[in-house]
Amino acid sequence: MTNEVFTCSLRECSSFDWYRLPEDHRSPHDAWVESIIISEPSSGDRHENRGLEIRVRLLGAYHDGTIEFNYKGSSVIRLRQCVMRRGMAIGLKTRSMSEDTIRSCTR
Repeated sequence: MTNEVFTCSLRECSSFDWYRLPEDHRSPHDAWVESIIISEPSSGDRHENRGLEIRVRLLGAYHDGTIEFNYKGSSVIRLRQCVMRRGMAIGLKTRSMSEDTIRSCTR
């Protein structure tokens, strides 16, 4: 992975060749979960305006960088986790996402 730091929409990033190629160090394929943070920030006089935010931080498959997925404005979260021999695999689906981003950077 390079020292490159970039931010793009999930849709845009998933259209790049590097996203789908496991041999590319920037690809999330075979990355390990470092953390998952789910929050419900609020605003308004009574904090009545609420939305779900999810941040997933992955250690790249080659252990030479990190990848962050940030989902904002989701209304539904569905998590599926499989514990494997080493590390963790996760499937994350959200609905009504107003802003999905992927950020990749080195450790």
